[in-house]
Amino acid sequence: MLLSNLPSLTSDKICLEYLATLDKKQTFNDTRNALIRYFIPSIGGDKISATKHIRATEQEVEAAFEFLKTVPLQQLADSPDWALITLEERDVSVTQITRIKHHLKNLVNWARVQGYLPFPRSPIPPGICDDIKVGVFAELNLRPATALLIFEQYQKTVLDLDAQSTINNAIVRYFVPATGGPIPFHKPALSSEVKAALKHLETIPLEYLNEAPNIVTPVLDALNILQTQQTRIRSALRDFINWARKEKYLPHPLSIAPWGGELTPTPLPMGVADDKLPTALDFYNSYCDYLQKNDKAGEIPSLQSIIIRYLVSSYGGASPSGKRATPAEIEAGINYLKNISIEQLQNAIKFIEPQFELLGVKESNRYTPRSRIKAWIDWINSQSDFGNVNINSPQQKKPIFNTFYTNGIRPPKQKPGMKLHENRSPVHRLCAKVFPDDYINKSLEKEINNYKAWRLSNDVRKGAIDNEEEQILQALGWLHRYEGVPLEQLSLECLISFCQLVFRAKDYPDFHSYLYEKEKGMQATRDQAKADIERIRRYLVFVGGHPDSQKKRVSLLIAVSKFIYRDLIGSDDIPNERDIPVIRRLLEIQVTLGKKAKSVTQTVSYHETSVSWQEAIAAMEKQRRRAEQVIIYIKKDNLKGYEEKHRPNTAVANELQKFLSIAFCLLVPSRSRTFYDLRINETWKEGILTENKFLSVADLKEQGVWEQVKAQVAFYIHHHADDYKTGKAMAPVLMNNGGWWVEVPNLRFTPHQCLYDYVRRWLEWGRYAEGPVGHNFFFRHAFSPRPLDAGAWGERIRRIFAHWTGVRVPPRTIRKMFSSAFPDHKESAALLLQHSEQIHDTDYDMRHSVEKMQPVIAANQQLIQDVLEKWTEINLESPE
Repeated sequence: MLLSNLPSLTSDKICLEYLATLDKKQTFNDTRNALIRYFIPSIGGDKISATKHIRATEQEVEAAFEFLKTVPLQQLADSPDWALITLEERDVSVTQITRIKHHLKNLVNWARVQGYLPFPRSPIPPGICDDIKVGVFAELNLRPATALLIFEQYQKTVLDLDAQSTINNAIVRYFVPATGGPIPFHKPALSSEVKAALKHLETIPLEYLNEAPNIVTPVLDALNILQTQQTRIRSALRDFINWARKEKYLPHPLSIAPWGGELTPTPLPMGVADDKLPTALDFYNSYCDYLQKNDKAGEIPSLQSIIIRYLVSSYGGASPSGKRATPAEIEAGINYLKNISIEQLQNAIKFIEPQFELLGVKESNRYTPRSRIKAWIDWINSQSDFGNVNINSPQQKKPIFNTFYTNGIRPPKQKPGMKLHENRSPVHRLCAKVFPDDYINKSLEKEINNYKAWRLSNDVRKGAIDNEEEQILQALGWLHRYEGVPLEQLSLECLISFCQLVFRAKDYPDFHSYLYEKEKGMQATRDQAKADIERIRRYLVFVGGHPDSQKKRVSLLIAVSKFIYRDLIGSDDIPNERDIPVIRRLLEIQVTLGKKAKSVTQTVSYHETSVSWQEAIAAMEKQRRRAEQVIIYIKKDNLKGYEEKHRPNTAVANELQKFLSIAFCLLVPSRSRTFYDLRINETWKEGILTENKFLSVADLKEQGVWEQVKAQVAFYIHHHADDYKTGKAMAPVLMNNGGWWVEVPNLRFTPHQCLYDYVRRWLEWGRYAEGPVGHNFFFRHAFSPRPLDAGAWGERIRRIFAHWTGVRVPPRTIRKMFSSAFPDHKESAALLLQHSEQIHDTDYDMRHSVEKMQPVIAANQQLIQDVLEKWTEINLESPE
């Protein structure tokens, strides 16, 4: 309550009105003494001359109440604290201090109840419940009830008086205020305060009640409640919540999906029934195949010997009769593994210890058998079809274990430090982090800005310009560090020199002088061009790389040259860019590098960074199942078995985003920019696309047909020329039809789950799980609201594939994988991939030459066979 909203009573009238309500004379005198002897002197009023046990004079009392007229209401509200100043000066006993403060508090509390004084500012931090999503329980099968009804029903079951008092205090004094309800200021709480709290409890969402033990913690800390009392309060709330869950008023936390509704159980990774679980023999054969494929076949005989001699006999099988097992004994011992379950095999190391003792195996000779058996069991625990399975408890079958590591194995820690990527962040770059003293001089900064503006005016995309700026800084950094050009002298003309190319006859005394100076100038221009080209060749040798990469660097230098000579190119004097010597020579180098690139294999071959289309689809499905993996199983410390845990919402949302990332890449294998630049309601649209126009969801609702057509609504990716990498070359048929449209297929994964369900889950929940998003980009960084760029998108796709397939597949390779998987759909695939059919054939269809030639080889073979069959039917009478 604000002071401006309070009744206009002065402090003296409030005190007098309160004193009039006191029936007991002793209480009246004690309260008046607390005011005039201790409170008023503490805030600057006159001190009473009378000592202890002597009454103040009438004049002193009147003066004190006259002074009260000038006391602000907030000061009166703080009177118990202000009185301490005089109490401490007079060395009053603790008992007396307590009594005086008690009377002043009663005065203040009465005035607050009457509405004369404001209630104290709440010490409870605001926004405690802001992160709790409301409405999550709406679709759950729960008994209908309010928080108040649940609390009242629970109170009937609590018979212990102390327990009743604790839960009442926990709800009224701590939980209700934490949810924005009234704060009780009395101990014990007044009946009016309890009534107000219970009235607020009736309005509290059940989602808040389900989190009551966590909600009250900030309140307990803010009120400086002792830890023992905090523990007692949280324990009482947990008992209350557990009772409510048992009575089906509240859901079990593991049954709630973070995005709302009931959690759908994820199919277990190993698609086998419990009565058909693989045996130790099955995993032995698979493990031997694994060892052979990984050049570890030498370990198989050793493992086989250990199994025959120690393991089988430990589980009741026969032991070899001699020092060396016969072939029959080996076969019988290996076959005996089918009698050993996976659960039993988990204790193999423990079981073989008695066998060591029985056979008298030395301690030093026991290490290898233990190590081989442990490696086998660890490998078994890491195997699954679509996740990680660790089976070590007959009560808990096949839990999804160790979610956060590939194949259930923690990856080795990286060594400290980061190796800079040679292409993206070379150490010779100007202003690289390793050179803190670098700077860009004012003239160079202006040149670079002018260059970027010039490129933008020539319809070059901003992303391409940013890449060019990075390449320019790399070249300038090389000039400074390896060619000795000072930082203050660096400019674009240090890369490409500007020379005089135009000479006017009027500027010379005679024609002979004009011709002489012109020829002299042109020779100097050619010499300077030669020097520039030699410097450029040194730079190309320095950076190295594939001829295609060097060709791109030369293309950049050609663009810089055109910028430097931009005022001359196209003029009457220099109508053609090839008339400039340095540009002509750069173009020749570009052609040479292009020819060379055709005969030089790529630095990293396509087959090293690609997988089959079937493997890519399997990786997408694995990532989808991981996005559904809300509950994980964690090994209990020093105990057998597991405990179930909810993954953090941010982790689940991140997995959902990764699933949509790979799904979009496979369903619509467009360029990276299509996805990292995907913008909601701009390039990403939801609605119905007709032959004439696109109707958004808002349009359909405005027309009143939403309910009738909502089942036909689809998601689309829509590009105008500006959104298209090759926008200037966009086919006229696309331009005339509103740009490039593609419908994202609503892929169905299970009878109840399709792609659009995951898209809406991301847009309505996952996109905001990490916090508010201040842009309309579809995707975002995993742990930051910032939109993605080309580098972040590429790294995300590589990591997803590396996790599930072991191959870091870049986005551009996915397009080639797609083209190779569908060679018979060249026209539609080229349109989808946004390039020509010729480029599709030459650069994207990466099938092996044997596969490409197979149709014509087969046709030729069939024709030859048909002709030969006809000849066999002819009875030749002569060799003619």
